[in-house]
Amino acid sequence: MGKVKIDKHDHLRVILTDTLPYEVPINFLNEGVYHYLKEQEAPSSSVDPAIADFIKNFFDYEKYTKPYNYRIHKNSKSKRLLSVPHPAVQIKISNLYRDYDSLITELCSRSPMSLRAPSRVASRFYEKELVNYSEPETREGVEIEKEGFENESHFASSYFTYKKYNFLYKYYDSYESHRIEKKFEHLTRFDISKCFHNIFVPSFGWAVKGKEFAKRYSQYFSVESQFEQLMLKANEDEDSGIIIGPEFSRIFAEVILQRIDLNIIEKVKSKLKLRFDSDYTVRRYVDDYFLYTKNQPTAKKILDVVLGELEEFKLFVNESKTEFVEVPFITGLTIAKMDAKDLVSKTFENLLTEEHEKKEDASFIKSINPSREANRFIKNLKRLVKDNDVSYESLSGYTLGEVRRKLYRILEDERVKSSLSENNTEQLLKLLLFVLEISFFIYSMDIRVRTTYIITQIVVRLNTITKFTHVSFKDNVRKKIYDESVLLLSKMKDKGKANSIETLNLLVSIRTNFDDYPISESKLIDLFDLERNEQSKLIKKEGAQLGYFQLMVLSSFIEDKAEHSEINSFIENEILEVFTASDSEQIRSSTDLTCMMFDSLSNPFFGESFKQTLFSIVWSKLRLTPSDDTVFDYLKSREWFFTWQRDNLAQILMKKELRSPY
Repeated sequence: MGKVKIDKHDHLRVILTDTLPYEVPINFLNEGVYHYLKEQEAPSSSVDPAIADFIKNFFDYEKYTKPYNYRIHKNSKSKRLLSVPHPAVQIKISNLYRDYDSLITELCSRSPMSLRAPSRVASRFYEKELVNYSEPETREGVEIEKEGFENESHFASSYFTYKKYNFLYKYYDSYESHRIEKKFEHLTRFDISKCFHNIFVPSFGWAVKGKEFAKRYSQYFSVESQFEQLMLKANEDEDSGIIIGPEFSRIFAEVILQRIDLNIIEKVKSKLKLRFDSDYTVRRYVDDYFLYTKNQPTAKKILDVVLGELEEFKLFVNESKTEFVEVPFITGLTIAKMDAKDLVSKTFENLLTEEHEKKEDASFIKSINPSREANRFIKNLKRLVKDNDVSYESLSGYTLGEVRRKLYRILEDERVKSSLSENNTEQLLKLLLFVLEISFFIYSMDIRVRTTYIITQIVVRLNTITKFTHVSFKDNVRKKIYDESVLLLSKMKDKGKANSIETLNLLVSIRTNFDDYPISESKLIDLFDLERNEQSKLIKKEGAQLGYFQLMVLSSFIEDKAEHSEINSFIENEILEVFTASDSEQIRSSTDLTCMMFDSLSNPFFGESFKQTLFSIVWSKLRLTPSDDTVFDYLKSREWFFTWQRDNLAQILMKKELRSPY
């Protein structure tokens, strides 16, 4: 199966897999921090003590911290708040995993309701060619490889392997689900309202040792108190709500929810005299519940018990979204996904000649009219959405993933590879133009982080193959990508998505295309909510959100090109203003300021004088003794959180593919 073993005892890989949200800028990886910490762990660490002492001011920070909060687009109507925890918190999380990974899996293996929970420390990962590019992308699924890692741990998908299902759709299609449907005629679907926002941190102790015991002995040292203290430090000492995004937050919640599961089973048995898996059954995927009963009155009685047990842990059901469904348990969305898969499959079949398997060259691809074929596909997709009464955003990620999978299968065909090397690319060019047309249409209907990753993978793959083809083929493909990207960027701006993670990631993916077809400065600054004042000086527009992610991605996009020197100076000045206005504790406790300092010093596109000024400000505010250039030279000589390389985007996307959204 092409699985490769990894070091199960490398607890620091947690920093690469479980401490960051999935939805971050593509080139925000944590890899530099990981490699630094690995070097520090080595018996013969060569890091100068002065360097280590300076970095400890941030990485060993012991007080509560302020996470870097930002929003992504959940759908067309709402946003989701996500958080990057402080590096010091991330390191402490990796230490907890090291010390208590067996306890974590034990605490997450108690409930017969749970459909997704860590089961053991991962030891393997599926190699790149085994990644299934048709996996759906919505909150229904969590894309975590079951046996997940490569021999280099920075390719890891997660620290643990998970059971039973890494995507909810797999449960719907499973024998388990079908067996339940044979037995029960009624399904009640509901979820917890703002689950992570409302989790009461001390309830972790209640889940582990019982509410009364945990309260009585809360002042004593315990394993659960370590977890609770870490969650408090990660979120400014707030005990109501945990940070959203990182996998470790989901594990924290899973422990609590599994205790509630057991309480529900016990209470239903004692109060209603109903047996689990006999008179009724329940399945839970993170905070989504599926209650199966033989009739609706029984469902309502059980639901009352569930409400009461959740309230004991200060959690509540989103009653407005509760659904009562009779057999068959299938939704319009499920049918729409089946139809979408068929549409993509039949469309690509029609792009190939009847006896395509017998052809010895690229003539197995039909010569098509890209625009005509794209219009036909788009009309059929629109009809599919309308007939099944679903939204584009519920279907787009799945459909785009199917298009990607079919495209990659063609590109991996040896006949196509030969045609590229021989510059016999007429049919292939038309097919690629067709794929770009429909892919960007699907993406434009649902611009979110996950769909941005998929469109980015397609763009990077096509840009890569054009490096080795004749000029005309390269120009046609890259110009098409450029034209579609410019249209999308304008749409993002119009929809209020300037500066969004979606925009940032699209910019990272199309840098290569803008080398050939430069974007005007006026469009670029407008996209980042900048403008020129009456003196033609660059300033932020009123209400503009220009934070750590935006500043770093904008810098990596413009690099140190002379025509963008004014923008680069604006970014440098913006950073200096932030640090000048902050005190020592703010710099050390704020996730964005800590990360920004390290990345600004390592950024190869910032000027030397700027870096010296920034370092002097930080050094002075920390009131450290005078230093030579040892610390400064070390910090700027290596990457930390962002990577500044240009030629590793395909590799980064592969790593992202092995991870998952909420």
